[in-house]
This record gives sequence, C-alpha cells and structure tokens, in this order.
Amino acid sequence: YQKYTYDLLLSTPISSTTGFEFTTLNIGNVENKGVDLEINSVNTSASSALQWNSALNFSVNTNVVTKLATDTDVNLGSGLILREGEAIGTFYGYQFDGIFQTNEEADASPVFVQQTGANKAVAGDRKYRDMDGDGVITEEDRTILGNALPDFTWGLNNNLEYKNFTLSFFIQGSHGNEMAKLNSSPLEDFRGLNNVSAEAGLNRWTPENPSNRYPRALANRSVDVGTFSSTMVEDASYVRLKNVTLGYNLPSSVLDRINVRNVRLYVSATNLFTITDYSGFDPEGSSYGTATAYPGVDQGRYPLTKTYLLGLN
Repeated sequence: YQKYTYDLLLSTPISSTTGFEFTTLNIGNVENKGVDLEINSVNTSASSALQWNSALNFSVNTNVVTKLATDTDVNLGSGLILREGEAIGTFYGYQFDGIFQTNEEADASPVFVQQTGANKAVAGDRKYRDMDGDGVITEEDRTILGNALPDFTWGLNNNLEYKNFTLSFFIQGSHGNEMAKLNSSPLEDFRGLNNVSAEAGLNRWTPENPSNRYPRALANRSVDVGTFSSTMVEDASYVRLKNVTLGYNLPSSVLDRINVRNVRLYVSATNLFTITDYSGFDPEGSSYGTATAYPGVDQGRYPLTKTYLLGLN
C-alpha cells in the first residue's frame, strides 16, 4: 500500500504572546507506505492425532512527513518534533557524552551557554556533544535521537488439539522502535526535591565513584535538569507472549453420565512474559495512548497487567 494524507489537523504550539499556548492548524502532509503479509498454515495431516494450525502476520511501514505548513520544525514537546523528510515520532535533543571527570576537563570542553558563574560546569556534571563544533552547547546542537515507529512488527498465533486437550498461544513482536522514558528526568534529579531511583542514586558521580552515566548530587543544579537528551531515549523493541490458553473437554463417556452435551475447563494467561532491553515499565505502552503525533512517550504510564484466568464452560 501507499497512502498520502493531506492537510492534517494538529494542536500546534504557538507564541504565548497570543494569550494561548496551542491552536489547531492544518499542519502538513504525510505519506505511509508498506507491506502487510499473513501466512496461514496447516502443520499436521487431517488424520494425525495432533492437529496444529498456525497464523503468522508481518508488517513493515515507512512514514514520512512530506510537507509542513511552517518554515521551521514543529516542536511538539516531550522530545518530539515534526520535520519534513522525517517520520512522525522523531525524537530530537542533545547527544549525551558522559560525565566530566575533572574540573580541567570541564574547563576545556564545550558546555551549555547558561553554564557560567554559579552554574559553571565542574567535575560530576553532564556533558553533551558539540554537534556544530562552535565551542558552546546551544539549541543548534540538538540532533535526531531516534524514532518511536518500529521498523517492523509481527505476530504468531498457534492452535493445537490433541485428544481432549487444546492449546493456543499468541506471540507478538516489535523491532527497531525507541521509547522516550521521560520519568528518567525526575528519577535522576539529585536536588533533594523528590525520590530518585536506587540505580541512579547509588551510582551517581562522586570523587570516589567516577560514574560516567549519572551526575553528582547538587541542591542548586538547574541548568540541565529536564534537558531532553539521548539518556532518555531507549530501544523499546520487544517480544511478548500475549496470550496462552490450555483447555480440556470432558470425554463423552463422562458427559453421557451427567446428561450434559459439553463441558470445557481452561486456564488462560495474558501478558505472561516480555523480552526487552527497555528499562521502563512497559515497552508497548505510551502515555498519550493512541495520539498519532505522540507515539513512544513514557511518563511512568501504568503497565499492562499480567492476568491469570481459570474458567469453566
């Protein structure tokens, strides 16, 4: 398929001097193209005691913003931008480049233009990559950090029957998509204003623990708190056992004695396990739900529940 969508409506940030923060605009055009493939298979012969059927689906989609009704990128907040030639769900921010280990390193390195006077960068502070090489870190040094849309998704469903037993299970996967873990910012904020994660707090930079991931604790830190950077963008690819159900149908010899046509017992589980490198609660969940322009943003959204069911039909 290949689909063009024109004059998309979007709640768009505008200058606060208007008295408003957002207005709805026909912001631009988008192209989607891709392939959806489904294969159904019968894996055993009709005469076999074991009956086994499978269904595999595979989807690839490429999304591109082909035109914007603005002269500049549209900053959506939450680290997301709209830019001509890029996909919806593009993350944009600073490239984290480790922690200053010494004051001399901080003095000799590009730092935020705000990091002067009392905010001067020293050992234990975050450093970011100077993308344009002008010797200071400004908004011009922001770069594309990833995209929330997957390279491909797939699902595999299996149904098996053996004598009076039935087994079905569904596995789904998503690959190549990133997630913005926005709750990393407060969980790694060591100003003493809120709880922090044990991982970050216990491994923060100190002279005795020269971490190259978490900064030092500092009550009056303000310059880079909340700065959207690559530290918040994680690979959210996953494989999940979405559903599995094991059932048993009582044999006719038992049913005849109790004068019942059919009795089925089953046990079922959903979201039984997930394989992922994402460190947040759920690589599948976005805090904005199905909002098209805001995919892959995690603000600590409650994860999908793991459910066990025992049933009788």
